[in-house]
Amino acid sequence: MDSLLRFLGIQTQDYNAYEIQFLQPIPGWILVALAVFVGVLIFFSARNVKGKISGRLRTFLFTLRVLVFLLLFTALLQPNLGLMKRRFIKPIIAVLVDTSSSMNIKDMANDQSRIEAVKHLFRSLKEEGKLEGLAKDQEVHFFQFSEALSPIELTQLENLEARGSKTQLVHALNQLSKDFSNQPLEAIFVFSDGMDNVVTSPQTLENRKIPIYTFGVGDPQRLIDVQIADLVADEFAFLDKEVEVDVTVRGTGLKGKVIPVTLTQDGAPVAMQRVEFPKESYETTLKLNFTPRETGTFDYLVSVPVQAGEIVTDNNRKHFTMQVVRNKLRVLLISGNPRWEYRFLRRALKKDPNIELVSFMILRSAYDIVDVPNDQLSLIPFPVHRLFTEDLPKFDLLIFDNFDYRPYFSPIYLENIRQFVEQQGKAFIMIGGEHSFNAASYHFTPIDRIIPVDINSTPLQQSTGTVYKEPFRMKLTEEGYTHPITRLLEDVEQNKKLWSEMPKLWGYNYVTRPKPGAITLGVHSNRKTEYGNMPVLVVQQIGEGRVMAITSGSTWRWSFESVAKGGSDQYYLQFWRQVIRWLTKAPELRLVKLKTNKKNYDRGEDVNIEVTVLNESYQPLNEVELKLTLQKTDGNSQELNLFKSENTDGLFQTVTRIEEPGIYKLKVSAKYNGKLLGEDQQSIEVSLSDLELENPELNSNFLKELSNLTGGAYTHISAENEVKSRFSMKLPLKVETTEVNNVDLWDNPLSFALIFTLLCVEWLVRKRAGMK
Repeated sequence: MDSLLRFLGIQTQDYNAYEIQFLQPIPGWILVALAVFVGVLIFFSARNVKGKISGRLRTFLFTLRVLVFLLLFTALLQPNLGLMKRRFIKPIIAVLVDTSSSMNIKDMANDQSRIEAVKHLFRSLKEEGKLEGLAKDQEVHFFQFSEALSPIELTQLENLEARGSKTQLVHALNQLSKDFSNQPLEAIFVFSDGMDNVVTSPQTLENRKIPIYTFGVGDPQRLIDVQIADLVADEFAFLDKEVEVDVTVRGTGLKGKVIPVTLTQDGAPVAMQRVEFPKESYETTLKLNFTPRETGTFDYLVSVPVQAGEIVTDNNRKHFTMQVVRNKLRVLLISGNPRWEYRFLRRALKKDPNIELVSFMILRSAYDIVDVPNDQLSLIPFPVHRLFTEDLPKFDLLIFDNFDYRPYFSPIYLENIRQFVEQQGKAFIMIGGEHSFNAASYHFTPIDRIIPVDINSTPLQQSTGTVYKEPFRMKLTEEGYTHPITRLLEDVEQNKKLWSEMPKLWGYNYVTRPKPGAITLGVHSNRKTEYGNMPVLVVQQIGEGRVMAITSGSTWRWSFESVAKGGSDQYYLQFWRQVIRWLTKAPELRLVKLKTNKKNYDRGEDVNIEVTVLNESYQPLNEVELKLTLQKTDGNSQELNLFKSENTDGLFQTVTRIEEPGIYKLKVSAKYNGKLLGEDQQSIEVSLSDLELENPELNSNFLKELSNLTGGAYTHISAENEVKSRFSMKLPLKVETTEVNNVDLWDNPLSFALIFTLLCVEWLVRKRAGMK
């Protein structure tokens, strides 16, 4: 072929391959038609000379004519010669070895760890020359993977260590495909236990054209493991209501054993069940039930005992925290006489499904002229002694609505109310009226010590009385615009506008000023005292509890008049709902809040801590004394430094790392001007590579599916002969064309000279034979 090309004047010494193509391809039916037509012409032309010349000469002329037609027809197709430079490239095989921490599990023969079994196999392959033979015909690249994919040298295989905190097998394969996208990657070998912590199915594999040969590492028959695989528990629970915790227990190599699953609260057992394992690999979900008997935030631990021969023990327990709150807030409402304020307030409290209301209303007071004893002045007997001794601690909030205590009990019971607030951390409200504040002689009683306003008598009060029956508008103070009780709209300006349009109140008790430490939320728009506008709505923290005084008994007008004008009572209901939430210390209204970015951490992982601090008016507070401690439940505590955020007022941050696994409690306290502002706490758990230990068993199904998707095959590493046969694989060389030179053959002068010569030869032969 080279001689012919040189004869045609085409230089081929720089090329090692060629191919011929036609630039004007003709449809097949046209080719058939032309062939038939040419054949008919040649046949009849040969028939016309029958008998005049010899058969040999006739055949010669026929052949010449066929050759001419073939050359002309070929030229019509415009043949082109492609001269190419080609090089042959070795195919690439990538070998991936899993170096995540689960490969340290010793469940292989001779008590080898999984990573040691892989290294033993490669030593054997190297001694038998399999690795050298594989690299002779293919280009072999080695990699290790856990969180990420990284290349290694053949000499590094012997020193591989399984230290990765998690496995991302599919991610590593996708990264490998991208790195070799322009190279002839023809096969991938993967040595792994099939534990992918990020994806649950190989379906996210991007390139499925490259066959993946997986080699499973791990022996389910030798692995002994029991673990708390999953745990589902609510963050909140209700006092004296049964709590249900769903626990999933998974076991391997425990056939016939019965293992206890225990739930403990701060180290004390509260629930336990036993699990029987009917087969070698078994998983079941059980329910642990208990009833919390006190409110607060508690640490809980679900655990199973370590079994003989169990290699992985860090997955034998799971920790969670739960806040126990009351199912319903218990409110005691006592009203001194029938009036609209009582009716509307009682209806508002009844509407709230989170409130259990107990109410008493005095239908007839001692000042009414009736011919009955004082102890029979209520519709039912008023259980004074039981209410204010035995039952009082069972309530969260006590409300005196225009109630005069004097006809019904002695001031000794008022001392119980003071302790109810100051020592037991409960709440108290006094609502204005002719039987409230000093109009009912609460001055100099234990109640006077907890009411947040000064009710001292003045000459003006003595001459005019303490109750004024006139309309007025309550105006919010600066603190009132942002306080949770009176912030009915989130936007401060819109909240101001809303309160300026609220219906007027009617009637109020005269008080002089708020007590030191109290917060005035609303004042009389016009009435002034020697200290400024007269307070109407005042709150205060008293000891462990909270109190509120509202000197008008006509908040019902915020509902009645709004509805009468075609609106709704939503802001009236919202106001009282927010009063209850603040007084009973709803968790979301804490002044000091501690938050971490999550609750479970790996050893050495950053723990991001944020503390938000607000003052008593719920404005961000920067100048505050903070103390943050980190304490292990069974160890010592350490103090951490908090740093003020540069961008956000009232926000303090820090980052720490914990190297020792366990359960830790973070506690923060904030002081302002030497006074404790608030406290908060949160528990976190630090563990050893939880993801790697959640299911340490060989996941052969994952590896098999991965191989089936790509046309590869799965082999367990214990089938040593079959594994070694894979390393005898011979892949075909890849051919790469680096240069192409196209030369037209149809318009070559020699081609036309050949046609002309054939025609001339035919003409001369015909002349010599006497043919026309």
